[in-house]
Amino acid sequence: MAPIGPGTRRTFDTLVVASDVLPLTQPIMRRWGEARGHLRKRGMVVADMDLLIGCTAVEHDLEVVTRNRRHFDRIPGVRIAGLA
Repeated sequence: MAPIGPGTRRTFDTLVVASDVLPLTQPIMRRWGEARGHLRKRGMVVADMDLLIGCTAVEHDLEVVTRNRRHFDRIPGVRIAGLA
Protein backbone atom coordinates (compact mmCIF):
# COMPACT_ATOMS: atom_id res chain seq x y z
CA MET A 1 0.00 0.00 0.00
CA ALA A 2 1.38 3.40 -0.97
CA PRO A 3 1.82 5.97 1.79
CA ILE A 4 -0.55 8.92 1.80
CA GLY A 5 0.57 12.53 1.80
CA PRO A 6 0.18 14.89 4.75
CA GLY A 7 -2.65 16.83 3.05
CA THR A 8 -4.67 13.67 2.51
CA ARG A 9 -3.99 12.58 6.10
CA ARG A 10 -5.25 15.95 7.46
CA THR A 11 -8.39 15.72 5.34
CA PHE A 12 -9.04 12.18 6.55
CA ASP A 13 -8.41 13.09 10.19
CA THR A 14 -10.81 16.07 9.92
CA LEU A 15 -13.51 13.84 8.44
CA VAL A 16 -13.10 11.19 11.13
CA VAL A 17 -13.28 13.73 13.97
CA ALA A 18 -16.45 15.28 12.48
CA SER A 19 -18.16 11.92 11.92
CA ASP A 20 -19.70 9.19 14.00
CA VAL A 21 -17.79 6.01 13.25
CA LEU A 22 -20.03 2.99 13.74
CA PRO A 23 -18.45 -0.20 15.05
CA LEU A 24 -18.89 -3.54 13.35
CA THR A 25 -21.07 -5.62 15.61
CA GLN A 26 -22.16 -9.24 15.55
CA PRO A 27 -25.67 -8.29 14.30
CA ILE A 28 -24.13 -6.30 11.42
CA MET A 29 -21.80 -9.14 10.48
CA ARG A 30 -24.65 -11.67 10.72
CA ARG A 31 -26.80 -9.48 8.45
CA TRP A 32 -23.84 -9.14 6.05
CA GLY A 33 -23.32 -12.91 5.88
CA GLU A 34 -27.02 -13.61 5.32
CA ALA A 35 -27.32 -10.89 2.64
CA ARG A 36 -24.15 -12.08 0.90
CA GLY A 37 -25.41 -15.65 0.76
CA HIS A 38 -28.87 -14.54 -0.39
CA LEU A 39 -27.43 -12.42 -3.20
CA ARG A 40 -24.85 -15.00 -4.33
CA LYS A 41 -27.52 -17.71 -4.61
CA ARG A 42 -29.31 -15.44 -7.06
CA GLY A 43 -26.13 -14.72 -9.01
CA MET A 44 -25.99 -11.13 -7.79
CA VAL A 45 -22.58 -10.00 -6.62
CA VAL A 46 -22.18 -6.87 -4.49
CA ALA A 47 -18.70 -5.77 -3.49
CA ASP A 48 -18.03 -6.80 0.11
CA MET A 49 -17.38 -3.25 1.32
CA ASP A 50 -20.57 -1.92 -0.30
CA LEU A 51 -22.50 -4.78 1.24
CA LEU A 52 -20.96 -4.05 4.64
CA ILE A 53 -21.86 -0.35 4.36
CA GLY A 54 -25.40 -1.24 3.34
CA CYS A 55 -25.87 -3.78 6.13
CA THR A 56 -24.51 -1.32 8.68
CA ALA A 57 -27.01 1.27 7.47
CA VAL A 58 -29.91 -1.20 7.70
CA GLU A 59 -28.90 -2.30 11.19
CA HIS A 60 -28.77 1.33 12.38
CA ASP A 61 -31.91 2.40 10.44
CA LEU A 62 -29.89 4.88 8.35
CA GLU A 63 -29.96 5.86 4.68
CA VAL A 64 -26.99 5.32 2.41
CA VAL A 65 -25.98 8.47 0.54
CA THR A 66 -24.44 7.59 -2.80
CA ARG A 67 -24.07 8.66 -6.39
CA ASN A 68 -24.18 5.06 -7.51
CA ARG A 69 -27.48 3.42 -6.60
CA ARG A 70 -26.48 0.31 -8.53
CA HIS A 71 -24.05 -0.68 -5.79
CA PHE A 72 -26.75 -0.68 -3.11
CA ASP A 73 -30.07 -1.36 -4.87
CA ARG A 74 -29.69 -5.12 -4.49
CA ILE A 75 -29.07 -5.11 -0.73
CA PRO A 76 -32.22 -6.13 1.14
CA GLY A 77 -33.68 -3.35 3.29
CA VAL A 78 -31.30 -0.57 2.24
CA ARG A 79 -32.78 2.91 1.93
CA ILE A 80 -30.89 5.09 -0.53
CA ALA A 81 -30.64 8.88 -0.59
CA GLY A 82 -29.23 9.57 -4.03
CA LEU A 83 -27.09 12.53 -4.96
CA ALA A 84 -27.76 14.66 -8.02
